[in-house]
Amino acid sequence: MQTTSRCDNFMSKSSVVKPSATAVSAAWIALSALSLSACAEPSPPTDAPRTVLAAPAMAAGEGQALVVGTVRSLGAHEVAVETGGRIVRLYADVGDRVHAGQVLAELDAEPMRLQVAQVQAELRAAQTALEGARREAGRLEGLVAAGAASRQDLDSARTTAQQAESRVDAISAQSAEATRILGKTAVRAPADGVITARQGELSSVLTAGAALFSLDAGGAREIVASVPGTLVDQMTPGQSVSFRFGGAEGVARLVGVSSRAAGVDARSSRFLIVSGAAPQGAAVELRLAGRDAQAGDVTVPLSALLADRAGGRRVLLLDNQGRASATPVALIDVSSRGARVRGRIVAGQSVVAAGGELVKPGQKLRPLPYTS
Repeated sequence: MQTTSRCDNFMSKSSVVKPSATAVSAAWIALSALSLSACAEPSPPTDAPRTVLAAPAMAAGEGQALVVGTVRSLGAHEVAVETGGRIVRLYADVGDRVHAGQVLAELDAEPMRLQVAQVQAELRAAQTALEGARREAGRLEGLVAAGAASRQDLDSARTTAQQAESRVDAISAQSAEATRILGKTAVRAPADGVITARQGELSSVLTAGAALFSLDAGGAREIVASVPGTLVDQMTPGQSVSFRFGGAEGVARLVGVSSRAAGVDARSSRFLIVSGAAPQGAAVELRLAGRDAQAGDVTVPLSALLADRAGGRRVLLLDNQGRASATPVALIDVSSRGARVRGRIVAGQSVVAAGGELVKPGQKLRPLPYTS
């Protein structure tokens, strides 16, 4: 059965009415406008709830804290160019094994050759001037001894010779430095190792000090990680920890902790790798002993933690009506399950797991399930 809306009926009827008078009554016009306004689509509400992801707080269990760190080689070298210039030859690429002193690349040496030639020409002129000044001083010494010249003229000649000698010394140093830099247009490996990166191509123009190659000379490796302060307080130098990379396990030893903060509640820590293979630059998972769980500790998604202006932590709790309220918490540690926190929050209570950065306390929210 075909149905028609009241608006459709009105429109269909109004469309078949034929005016029989010369003027349409004002009442009919008003009725038409009222009926058409009733057919308009309703405007959407302006206070629609914000959508967030929500998850229940879980009772904290025992286990290990998970910290992600980066491997770096203690034998890593950044091979930089001392003088800027255009790359004219490349002899090494990523993955090549090289030896100390081996030429890896050459820069355009012509500008430095011209500079060396100019300085050497200046040096020859200064040496000629020095010889002339010394001869003049020697000549005046004889004249003064014979009483044919004044002592003042001799002192002036000796001063001129000393100045000429100082100029020769200065230009000689410039010539030696220019010659040394000319030799540096050939970029050489500082040690035996493997090329791990190259930052230039043929005809690229490098500035002085720019790194052209990264070289791994092997040897010891370490893991650098930002460790929550609550875990740092429990660690001691020399402590062994396990790490995982690519499905394999390894062991590292704590060798140092920075006194400076590396973010909120974190300190930069170094772990020397004792066993296990992990290449330079790899991200590894360090497993640290967490604090024993206390009554009331809960685990929430790490993304549920929000930082306040004072540097503390807070989470947003959701009530039965979907309204948010902020509560401060203390971060105990971080594990693969999430962040273990302590505060006025109990297991099973719903928290804003993601999207809480733009939420205001008391705001009506539309929670969706959070999956890690």
